[in-house]
Amino acid sequence: MINLLPILDQKTIKNIYHYRLLEWYSLLLACLLVILLVLAGSLYFIITLRVDTEQSILDSLQIKNSDGSTAARLSVADINKAITLMVQSTESPRLADLINTLAVGTPVGIKITNLKFTRTDKGEVAVDLKGVTANRQILLGFTSLLEGLGGFHEVNSPYSNLVKKTNAEFNISLTVAKVKTK
Repeated sequence: MINLLPILDQKTIKNIYHYRLLEWYSLLLACLLVILLVLAGSLYFIITLRVDTEQSILDSLQIKNSDGSTAARLSVADINKAITLMVQSTESPRLADLINTLAVGTPVGIKITNLKFTRTDKGEVAVDLKGVTANRQILLGFTSLLEGLGGFHEVNSPYSNLVKKTNAEFNISLTVAKVKTK
């Protein structure tokens, strides 16, 4: 192939070609940076959402001591078991909501000291709730509150919980109600 352009025109065309090539590469790099920023923002959102969710679960599984400090009420293994039960238990009506109700709706005068989740032979989720009550009336009201929630199939509070009038330790067994499928 014979090039009939003068050398000056050849250099000008070559410079224009390199300039346009540089423009295209810059545009491609800018698009890649925008895509990378969108992906990084999405990843950050997902990570913070997961951390916030895990933190809210941990907060709902903690109690306040009498001096105002927070003490974990369950071991790490118990927390993991509770989280696993929440995730695996599709037949349970929002187990996380029931835990939140227990954490937030516990009346003044009731201190929950232990919360244990187990799966029964029938595949139901059983909750053992232990604590201390200021007096019998508050405990009876708390038991009525649990029965009225509708999320529990059974609420068992033995009579031994009512023997002592004040500062009595109590133990309540709950069975989470299954959602009826059509």
